[in-house]
Amino acid sequence: MTKKQFVSIGKLLLPSLQGYVVDGSIVFRPPVGHTLSGLCFERRETADSFYLWVFLMPLCIPEDHITLSFGKRLGGGSHSWEASSRELIPSLLDAVDREAIPFLEGLETPGDVVSRIQNLNLPKDAFYRYEALGYMLARCGRPKEAIANLDRTIELLGDGRAGRCGIMVDRGKVTCVPLGPRPEWEKRAKDRAATLRDG
Repeated sequence: MTKKQFVSIGKLLLPSLQGYVVDGSIVFRPPVGHTLSGLCFERRETADSFYLWVFLMPLCIPEDHITLSFGKRLGGGSHSWEASSRELIPSLLDAVDREAIPFLEGLETPGDVVSRIQNLNLPKDAFYRYEALGYMLARCGRPKEAIANLDRTIELLGDGRAGRCGIMVDRGKVTCVPLGPRPEWEKRAKDRAATLRDG
């Protein structure tokens, strides 16, 4: 699948996503404030198939790629979509209506994002969960809860048990964060959390 094909398919989904726009492999609602949320196309090895994610990405940590850690694939984990299927657009529109819109609704404030992240089924040792919650809680003016989550981030990063479940998108290609240790990455996350906590 090419970016042009993703743009074409994305445009056909816009009637169900009022106010959203298509930019390459991403469908999102501008203006983007504290959180980027929407749909993301993921290429597969086969030329004709793809995955479609619904996601939210708090914009409190500088990144040069889209992370899908707070999202899910439409249709279920291994479900993929065939571009040549005659039922592609009706099936996608149905999945958007059933799965994506309920996920994306009500993400207006940082507090809404906090609630959504807290209700996602994420591993208990996924430090990125606590890091994002800490920053978003700080934006909500809830410093005690923010500090507790940042402390949990530091604790998880300090003992080497940090969950490595992050999923990233760069130029329409989705990759998983490696499970091996990443000391420079952990140190940056730990330093960010400590700076906000102590600042």
